[in-house]
Amino acid sequence: MLKELEIFGFKSFADKIKLIFPRPNEENFGITAIVGPNGSGKSNIVEAIQWVLGEQGHKTLRSHNSQDLIFSGSPLRARADYAEVGITLENKTNKDIWPLVEIKRRLWYNGDSDYILNKNKVRLADIEDTLFKLNFGKYNYSIIGQGEIIRLLEMTPAGKKEFFNEATGVKPYLKKIENSQKKIEMAKENLAKVEVALKEISPQLSYLSRQVQKLAKKQELKRELFQLEKDFYQIEAKKINQEISENETENPDLLNKIEKLKKSIEENEKKIQTLSSSNLSSRWQELQKEYQDKEAKKNQYSREIIALEFEIKSLKNIPKNEEIVLTVKNELLFQELKTIEQKMNSVLADISSSVNPSSFKNQIKELIASVNKILSYFKKQEPDKTFQEKSQNLLQTKKEFEERLEKISKEAKDIFLKLSSLGEEEDKFRQSFAIFEQENQKLRKELEIKENILQENKINLARLQEKRENLYKEIEKELGKDNLEKIINNSLGPAVESPIDDKEEKIAKIKRELLIIGEIDPEVEKEYPKISSRHNFLKQESDDLIKSIKSLNKIIDELKEQTKKQFNKQFNEINKKFDEYFKRLFDGGYTKLIPIKFKNEENPSKDELKEVEGIEIEACPPGKKIKSVKTLSGGEKTLTSLALISAILSLNKPPFAIYDEVDAALDEENSLRFAEILKEINKDSQLIIITHNRQTMQAADTLYGITMGRDGVSKIISVKLDEN
Repeated sequence: MLKELEIFGFKSFADKIKLIFPRPNEENFGITAIVGPNGSGKSNIVEAIQWVLGEQGHKTLRSHNSQDLIFSGSPLRARADYAEVGITLENKTNKDIWPLVEIKRRLWYNGDSDYILNKNKVRLADIEDTLFKLNFGKYNYSIIGQGEIIRLLEMTPAGKKEFFNEATGVKPYLKKIENSQKKIEMAKENLAKVEVALKEISPQLSYLSRQVQKLAKKQELKRELFQLEKDFYQIEAKKINQEISENETENPDLLNKIEKLKKSIEENEKKIQTLSSSNLSSRWQELQKEYQDKEAKKNQYSREIIALEFEIKSLKNIPKNEEIVLTVKNELLFQELKTIEQKMNSVLADISSSVNPSSFKNQIKELIASVNKILSYFKKQEPDKTFQEKSQNLLQTKKEFEERLEKISKEAKDIFLKLSSLGEEEDKFRQSFAIFEQENQKLRKELEIKENILQENKINLARLQEKRENLYKEIEKELGKDNLEKIINNSLGPAVESPIDDKEEKIAKIKRELLIIGEIDPEVEKEYPKISSRHNFLKQESDDLIKSIKSLNKIIDELKEQTKKQFNKQFNEINKKFDEYFKRLFDGGYTKLIPIKFKNEENPSKDELKEVEGIEIEACPPGKKIKSVKTLSGGEKTLTSLALISAILSLNKPPFAIYDEVDAALDEENSLRFAEILKEINKDSQLIIITHNRQTMQAADTLYGITMGRDGVSKIISVKLDEN
């Protein structure tokens, strides 16, 4: 129901006005009549109601632009800054919205506008949605503007069909169908986008799926390889540790043997050194000392011989020949002795520096022979009496010399014997030396072998240790630090009973398989779930959209079926009422609503659901054979339209209805009949009528008079009518 209407600055209403509309009840019919002279602004009230309810058409509002809706001023009044219309609707039918619905629309001179619903700024769509819930629509039959009553008959069949969609109450169904169709279109658009996205993502998903499968296979192979390498490395580590342990055990034994060999060699070398240097050196020192003693004596003898030579020369009584002979002999003897002395010195010197004194035996023998020869010479030589007499001292000296020579010869023989003995010792020494040298050579060879073995063991140990370190690094790299510690610990335990060759073969096989698989970006594991999830989401969305489209199509089919039933039912009832009210207004005659269908000429292949439906009206006033409404007079068209509107109102009972001078063409008799019909149909709906008709005014419960002063501003006067 329409409860209140407030207008300010809208068209001719420069000042704020407020209209209150009565509800139909037992005491009154709820009819409000608005009267006044032409040009006073009566129709502006109807247009204000249309505008606040969301009307956008300038033709309907009789304006060229939005600014025409704002009071433009007059010579006596300034123009308004804005226009505002507020309407209060009382809701008792739809429990989903407020019991009181307050709608305001405000328009500023600069073109800005506001929609306010229950004191909240909203969109026009929100207003339209609320009005739709209150049974108001774009083609609402409840507001008939000035001059529109006949236009109803002049509509095209399709236009009449649109009007009857409102009248039969199928508009909500059609709205739902329209919304469902929009949803289908949106769903189809989204489905197309989803299918494009699926088409784009499917190859990527297939590729990633293959990669993930390969990666899974690779990871499985790696796990198997991990276990095999773990066992292999454990065995290898155990083997290396055993070899290292054996080497470490063997090395001390070798070192001990080498130390013993070295000690043996050192002892032999000391013995050799003792034999070759210590004893021989001591012995040779003794001989050298003896020789030095003998050399000193020899030098003494030489000096004595020289003295003797001088002594002999001093003898004057010796004959010249004898003197010469003696001198010559003495010289020869001296020279020979001197030669012997030199040789003896040379031999002794060589003996002292030689380690092989036996090689001087012959030389010593020759020296001894020379000494014996000289000794024999002196023994054979007969003493010269003259000489003896004259040289008694010389003979005595000779004798002493001979004795000394004999002594030297004897000592030389002793030296020879000692040298011979020393030669024997030398032979023994050589034999011992050869034995020790041979033993040393053997020990050195054994030492060399042991040292080579030791060196090989050290190299092998270093190699094994390096191999173990590399193995541990490889294990740590391949299997991780934790597994490295486990393998090290396990390698210290009993060896794994498994053929290492089999494991190496399996490891090589797995590595070949891994090589065939190749490198795979590990990011595929992260990317695949995303793409898969995206694909599943799109697939689910596609399925949902397809289901939604099917569901919406099913809903549309059901709505169409309901629409068809509702339309046919209401249409038939309206048709009956229309004929009834036509007969009452014309006092006879008949009329009929005829549903027609037109094939879609633009697309004749479309099915029945795509056909454009329309409504035609046949009307025949009493006493005439006319069927087409086009041939009716203006008054007849008005009565026919009023009969149709009244039929619709009597059946649908809208919250309120507004008629703007729909009775202008009626005579008094027809006006009276129309007033009776208004009272009859207005038991459940408000009626607001702009009229000049007295009969209509008399049917009203409330009367508002509109006047306009010289300032061009519409004013309102309220009059409550009683039964008189």
